[in-house]
Amino acid sequence: MPWMGALIYKPDNHSMEEVTNIVLIEYRIAIGNAKEIGSVDWESLETNSRAMFYDGGNPWFCGLIGRILHPEYDQGYVNTLVILFFENIEKPSLWRPIRLINDYKEVSRWIKIYNVGYKDSKKRMRLEQDIYPVDFVSRTMCEEFYFSEEINFEYLWPPHTMCYKAMHTSDTCVMSSGMALASNSSDGWILLGLSTTGPGCALPGRYIEILPYVKWIKDHIEVRKTTRRAQYYHEAIHNVLGYNSFIDMFFSKLTDKSLTMEAKYANYTQIVKGCYYDEDTKTLMYLEEDIFMTQSPVAVGVYAVK
Repeated sequence: MPWMGALIYKPDNHSMEEVTNIVLIEYRIAIGNAKEIGSVDWESLETNSRAMFYDGGNPWFCGLIGRILHPEYDQGYVNTLVILFFENIEKPSLWRPIRLINDYKEVSRWIKIYNVGYKDSKKRMRLEQDIYPVDFVSRTMCEEFYFSEEINFEYLWPPHTMCYKAMHTSDTCVMSSGMALASNSSDGWILLGLSTTGPGCALPGRYIEILPYVKWIKDHIEVRKTTRRAQYYHEAIHNVLGYNSFIDMFFSKLTDKSLTMEAKYANYTQIVKGCYYDEDTKTLMYLEEDIFMTQSPVAVGVYAVK
């Protein structure tokens, strides 16, 4: 699945690589379970991590440039969401995200639900995607299992929890964090939840339910997303001018009433006349329109282009 990825963290040459699952939900944006990702200092994570996705069986990588933890993480809920932002790549068509669930009514259209994620293949010495169908487990049965096994720790329960177990198997395993709970509907793949570390396979596994977080995800994506939203702009610039991209601009939320716009990761510097790459034919290269909505009539913004 091209939208299923892994965040690989290696703090120094003497440490083993630490890997957690992430799911691509938009161009250059993924979500994951905050339990592993939130515990790492941001400067270390930004410097020493990279994201990996697959394209037709071939892995490709990109760097991390931003992280937003859900407020629940600071409230003591370790199994909650984190949003990740990635640097630009030479081939934007590689970004192939999954669709987030929008309404509970979509559940009626699901035929099968799957657990999708990465497992460590010791024989082949590489990470491999693993997918298997799962069955729903009621909250009551799920709680009874964790209570009987004496692993019913309150802080490990996500604020919004769903439980599922693998179909057609009696094998048990330890489920990794951040695996996708997804359905392949008639409209394509839909993301339903993210796994938590703990019992899995034939045992009831706990997942973070995505739907209650969709508004929070979309609100933060719109604030942080690059203003050049169309992927083909980057490919066109590369084809015509011969380099990867211009400076990407990101909105950062300072307060509820304040935004600032800052440059990130400039790959090249060149003076371009106006907004055209061809002064003779006046071919439009860049157009931006933005609407700012705040909680009061007054807002403060900083916009700078050099």
